[in-house]
Amino acid sequence: MARGTSIYALGSGKKIGEIGGSPWLEQGGLIFFVPDSPAPPLSHPQVLEVTIWNPKLALSAVKQMNYVIPSRPKCGLLSEEPADYANEISGPYLLARRADNCGLFVARVKWAQPSYTKPELLPPK
Repeated sequence: MARGTSIYALGSGKKIGEIGGSPWLEQGGLIFFVPDSPAPPLSHPQVLEVTIWNPKLALSAVKQMNYVIPSRPKCGLLSEEPADYANEISGPYLLARRADNCGLFVARVKWAQPSYTKPELLPPK
């Protein structure tokens, strides 16, 4: 069953729309949402999915971002163990901690970049 977050006008209290997902955090006037799904949002470690909305703009300005986290050369597939990964936002970056056969690493991408942007792969923090 798909869920979402209802958005209401502050002045009238009238529902103006819905954004898929649950609010994750607010930063710099933007609100970030993570997907609602039967499986936890981090159950697909190869995808970093986030929805971004600026409440000062219309709901039509909502941006759905799906960044693909590539496998590292000679390190096998990404681990599907929940303890091996986490997502966070740090300033202009989305950070995705992941693990593979070579160990932990961080995929970093600027959240303002298009979804086809390839994340930078870094050693873990």
